[in-house]
Amino acid sequence: MYKVLPFYHLGKAYVSLTQIPENQLKKFVNWISSEQMLNIGNTSGNIEKCIQYEAYDEWYETLKLEDSALYEF
Repeated sequence: MYKVLPFYHLGKAYVSLTQIPENQLKKFVNWISSEQMLNIGNTSGNIEKCIQYEAYDEWYETLKLEDSALYEF
């Protein structure tokens, strides 16, 4: 499973929801609260829906552990 790399804005790490692969995004938006979603302007002036990288990383690692548990014998 592909893990998205963060981008940095004012010294903090973020992930744009547009960066997250579609198969992960469906699961992720059900997991994260809407209060954690932020709008951040990018270099071209567009506003993107983003979340702090720590939240994505926590979700990713949890999902990875759950998926690996399915294959344990």
